[in-house]
Amino acid sequence: MRLRIILFLLLTFSSIQVSGVDKKPIEVLLTSDNSIYEQALFGIQTSINHEIHINYLDIIDSEYESQATYFQELENKGVPLIITIGKGATRAAQEYTHKLPILFSMISYAKSLDLESSNICGVTMDVPVESFLNVLKDIYPDAKTVYSFYSNEEGEFSSEEGEHADLKNRLLFMKKKTTPESFKKDLNEMQKHPDALFISSDPLYNSENFETISEFSKKNSIILMSSFPALVKSGATFGISADYTKIGIETGEMANAIIGGNSNCEKERVHLPKHFNFLLNENFAKESKIKIPTLIQERAKKSRLFSIGLQLLNEGKWKSSKVIFESILKDDPMNQSAIVYQQLTVEKLSGSLVRDILQKAKNFSEAGNYSSAKAEYQKALSLNPNLVLAREGVQNSLISQSEKERQKAILQRNQGHIFEAIRSFLDSLHTYPQNTNAKNELEALRKKEFGQVSSLTPEGIQEYQNRNYDTAIDNFEKVLLLDPGDKTAIEYLRLSIKRREAIRNLEKRLK
Repeated sequence: MRLRIILFLLLTFSSIQVSGVDKKPIEVLLTSDNSIYEQALFGIQTSINHEIHINYLDIIDSEYESQATYFQELENKGVPLIITIGKGATRAAQEYTHKLPILFSMISYAKSLDLESSNICGVTMDVPVESFLNVLKDIYPDAKTVYSFYSNEEGEFSSEEGEHADLKNRLLFMKKKTTPESFKKDLNEMQKHPDALFISSDPLYNSENFETISEFSKKNSIILMSSFPALVKSGATFGISADYTKIGIETGEMANAIIGGNSNCEKERVHLPKHFNFLLNENFAKESKIKIPTLIQERAKKSRLFSIGLQLLNEGKWKSSKVIFESILKDDPMNQSAIVYQQLTVEKLSGSLVRDILQKAKNFSEAGNYSSAKAEYQKALSLNPNLVLAREGVQNSLISQSEKERQKAILQRNQGHIFEAIRSFLDSLHTYPQNTNAKNELEALRKKEFGQVSSLTPEGIQEYQNRNYDTAIDNFEKVLLLDPGDKTAIEYLRLSIKRREAIRNLEKRLK
């Protein structure tokens, strides 16, 4: 309920942001008010740049004559896109609308959908089975066998994935088809107990069967693995789940690209999750007489801290959440998930300030004013030192400014302004020393024009002796542009500047 209220407030805020703009809102349809779906919804709301309208499948069933009526109404309204969260909402959308683009989120086994259609795309929540096998080996390096039971196509899909990834980890992954009614019998009749059992995404694991496999694993010291955090907490050794909020963020970003005309479902297709959470049930492991290595315990500790930060974020406690994610980044600066959420907390705390600064920087960059763009990106970094976009913006601004100066040098060189060109090449390298094109072109120009040194040096010396110090300085500076290490030019330039300053000081005293 509390999360619902926060989501409502966020929705109200997003509506205010786009007020006055004649845009049809995006429809967001949730399969249920399941907490993991609402985590994804929170992620969508933090990243989407368009007004949204939220609905739930059970509300539709109670308020509309049929689901078909609801989807027909959306089509009649001209809704630009529907985001479906969960398989129930996605299947309903696929069945009852063929006009609206469908952007799904929080789907496992996306192959069960009609993906041949060009109007459906989205983000799955599947965790690669290989990730479980890697952790299994970290916990128990001598593990040899993993077993998985399934009853439907989705469960079989996960099990088959395990069969493809097992040998890489020197494991043997085996699967067996069963039914909810015969599961307990099949489990107890295994001829040899495996080192680990994998709970696939399958309706086979109702509460009774989960309790059965949990007790069986505990009794026989078998490592029990699941991708569902709730099951791990109830009685499994460890779990790996997708970061549901991050899935929502990516879904929102995909919606922005589609609504903005920069992409479409045919291009986007299916995205796999990139960020995952690790959960360890240490009490269950202890009761199962399974020894957990220190590194795994530390990983679980960090994951718990991350979960607390995420919970605070979902509750709107931005400052507390920011402190936690910054603490994680202090120990693990390259933790991409923590970077994303730390940036999100800063954005929430600063309102639209950081976003406005980044937009200003982007505008400067597009106008070719790279020095101003760099200054704006640095301003954003002062507010959020971990802002990757700003850090990359500074770097790209330097590269672009350097290239702009290089192009200026090429133009000057082609027009015969040799020394101005050399100065511009040097400016380019001063801005971005890694500009190899500028470096090579500068070296080539110096080599080509080096012959001028033989005339510039004696002319400069003559002007120095004639006390024409300005002209002498100009000559020696040109020599040094061609050959920065010319000792004669360095010394005469020093003397010329010194004599010129002495004359100027004398003239001031005589006035």
